Amino acid sequence: MKRRYWRAAWTFLPYLRRYKALSAGSIAFLLLGTVVTLAEPWPFALLVDYVLEHKAPPQAVTAIFGKAPLFLIGVAVAGVLLVAFLVNGVAVLNEWINTKIDQSISLDFRSDLFAHCQELTDFFTDDAAPGDFMYRINYE
Repeated sequence: MKRRYWRAAWTFLPYLRRYKALSAGSIAFLLLGTVVTLAEPWPFALLVDYVLEHKAPPQAVTAIFGKAPLFLIGVAVAGVLLVAFLVNGVAVLNEWINTKIDQSISLDFRSDLFAHCQELTDFFTDDAAPGDFMYRINYE
């Protein structure tokens, strides 16, 4: 990342501090998403190890579903669906939180910038077009 971007990041840290809870939630969902993603191969391992290679399944699985390969295939399919649902659900919640933080910081920053423009002297604003201020607030 370019050095000038890091200098600009210090400008936005005070705005990020206003949203500590959302930032903590974003980090928590990021970590939870990583943990859930690590569970994705588990149903396939169950399918390969215990159905195709005919190894003895774990006792917890056999106590609930039995040793029949058809039931183990059903557990593997349900596991794939459950893990996929969890991974995508966590990703959606994380994206929602990050969007909320992004939009809130943008609103706060633009509001402060607009308030600063309102406080500028007439001498400074006489040389600039009003549309120029609005363009800079909205797009730069």
